[in-house]
Amino acid sequence: MKKINHPHVAITQPAVILGGRFQVILSVVQALNELGIEPDILTFGMNFKPEDIFEKYGRAYKMNFRLIKPGFLYGVSQDISIIIFNYLLRFYGKKYDLLIDSGNSQIFLPQKQQVLSYVHFPREWRILSNSRSIHEPEERIKKFSTTFFFRKVLRLIYCLSKIPSGRTIICNSVFTYQALEEVYGGFMPEPYIIYPPVDISKFPRDVYKRKNSIVTLGRFTPSKRQLEQIKIAEKAPDTIFHLIGFISSPNYFKKCQDYIQKHSIPNVHLHPNAPYEEVIHILQCSKYFLHTLINEPFGITPVQAISAGCIPIVHDSGGQKETVPVTELRYRELDEIVGIINSLEKKAPVEIENLMSGLQEHVMKNFDQSVFLKKITEVLKKQLVEVSFDLE
Repeated sequence: MKKINHPHVAITQPAVILGGRFQVILSVVQALNELGIEPDILTFGMNFKPEDIFEKYGRAYKMNFRLIKPGFLYGVSQDISIIIFNYLLRFYGKKYDLLIDSGNSQIFLPQKQQVLSYVHFPREWRILSNSRSIHEPEERIKKFSTTFFFRKVLRLIYCLSKIPSGRTIICNSVFTYQALEEVYGGFMPEPYIIYPPVDISKFPRDVYKRKNSIVTLGRFTPSKRQLEQIKIAEKAPDTIFHLIGFISSPNYFKKCQDYIQKHSIPNVHLHPNAPYEEVIHILQCSKYFLHTLINEPFGITPVQAISAGCIPIVHDSGGQKETVPVTELRYRELDEIVGIINSLEKKAPVEIENLMSGLQEHVMKNFDQSVFLKKITEVLKKQLVEVSFDLE
């Protein structure tokens, strides 16, 4: 078969926003660029301008944004939007030799086309579960509610879906793989596990004298649980808490502000939309990093914090078990956090140094951007050879 000199590759995701998933997309673009390929980004929409990318990430990427505008999506739920997007790829994706999907759902993706899926967490699991949210597993959906009946309908659709045997699947963690296996079982191809990339060099561990302070990173939104973090700080008045993040939900951010003011909590400092230099400085000056999200499929911020020299304290669930393999740094209940810190404070400096050295070696070996680029390039080469593209 004649080799294709310039393959057409598209990265697909229903909605593209700045954040962890987009960082994965950019690293895939970088790998493709290094193979001489300039991909298209197929999406319904994005919350930024293409020219904002260089300003935020400090690097130029060769890619083209192609918007799919069906004109009937106003007010449609996220799950329906994903299903419609995947189905439309059967038409809009025809001209591409390879589709790299980042939409988290396998249903209705093109069946007779080369598709590589990078799964952050399967949407199918969320639909088939009775939990209101993966991050709030104890909160069950109320029977006979609108959500209850809506999910019933979606479950019928998802239960009929199967993954084609020729599809290539990449999961962002073992935790995500286990969730995908739970949904598809023996019908699923053997996946790759490739952790999301973290540019560890951007989070240097410095020689600043670290204060007895705790830092958190995450968008100000209920799922990130900043209000719970503030309530923890309320019980530890001698410890400074720095809460850093973009304001994703203005109402929730105001709720956090109001709680601090109403309860007079002077040891909590909010850093909304903090510039990069400020984030790095706070990480370098803080002793601990706190992450309170339950069942985080991967958890990029603990990796960044470890790189900057912070001791991570995370929930004992999800992909956090993979990013923070030290059991004593994981908690089950919020009330355990202060006890973990007190226990760490009693350790000798050499013990803390050994702890941090082991953690930093772990993140460098598994999560550095160079590791991601090497692994994803190997997969991409295999995919492109299968569509008869000569990389030589």
